[in-house]
Amino acid sequence: MLNLLARAVVALGKVTIGCKNFTRKYCMNNLEKSKYLHKKATELLTNTLLPYYLQKYGEIIYTGSYDLDLMVWADIDLQIILPNDKSKSRLEMILDISNAFLLDSNCKNIKLINFSLSNKPNMPKGMYLGVNFKQNDTQIVWKIDVCALDEEDQKKSYEFHKQLKERLTPELSDFILQWKFKIMTKCGMTRMPQLSSYFLYQAILIYNLRTDQEIWNFLEKNGVVI
Repeated sequence: MLNLLARAVVALGKVTIGCKNFTRKYCMNNLEKSKYLHKKATELLTNTLLPYYLQKYGEIIYTGSYDLDLMVWADIDLQIILPNDKSKSRLEMILDISNAFLLDSNCKNIKLINFSLSNKPNMPKGMYLGVNFKQNDTQIVWKIDVCALDEEDQKKSYEFHKQLKERLTPELSDFILQWKFKIMTKCGMTRMPQLSSYFLYQAILIYNLRTDQEIWNFLEKNGVVI
């Protein structure tokens, strides 16, 4: 057990524990990193994001690696179901959320995209709010993805995510985590490449692929750049 008088300064992948008489370093293994990220994400959501920025605007649905407990980098995916309000459009509500974040000094940048007018056939309809937000006690800068999808696309997204959760087992969770860290190591990144988690989940949980060659080929076929 760590000395209760020790001062812990935490950085992802390394915990430096210091007090008056000693300093030592503890390197987390991959599973510990994942659990640590999930714990800190929960604290950020519970203490800051939900009460101050999100809950008052609509129902929040957790998705992605946070909800699947498969986190390997500081990324939180959420969907928000905005109410039907005749006095405010959905875009105005998203702008309200954006403005609230911008007033916080921990907000490093914001990206807002309106996909509702997109002509791309496979592009979901709705709005995307991306926020980079610093968590004070860890100095981790989180990438927070908030999607407000149109009703039809929200239902499709919910059903897909539900299917992933139903097929996930402790053994497959470990397998997917191993693959995520393998992908990040191969591409020399501290985050997952764009859309790689989405297609990795499909490969393992939907198409039951297991060998290295099968999974690498599937990712490459679907345009994942590694």
